[in-house]
Amino acid sequence: GKVPPRPTLLFQENRLLPWRTAEQHIADVLPRARRGEAGRWLALVELEGEEHARPSALSGGMGRRLALARALACGGGLYLLDEPFTGLDRENRDLALACIRETAGDRPVLLVTHDAADAAGSPVVTL
Repeated sequence: GKVPPRPTLLFQENRLLPWRTAEQHIADVLPRARRGEAGRWLALVELEGEEHARPSALSGGMGRRLALARALACGGGLYLLDEPFTGLDRENRDLALACIRETAGDRPVLLVTHDAADAAGSPVVTL
């Protein structure tokens, strides 16, 4: 039978490792040949300049954006995102949603949120 798409999961908690830098969090999920792209993923969520920061040095919103960038960098054929906008103000929610739309393209996204306005007008399925 047909193999289902490989899912990428963003948990409700950031699940960042306190001893890893922002750049290392992204590089850890990329294939070896693509680890140099970590800076691009950080820039996508407006974390340029934070490459060497550890999670304890990041604000809650910055940590959430790092967790999102890590999930998006994983790729995959299906994105499962649990409360991806937790702790983000409206401007950063809009940024995060734009990043999700840009990265996912036509791949399915299942986005769990308590605020249906977060995904209004998008091809994203909300629960």
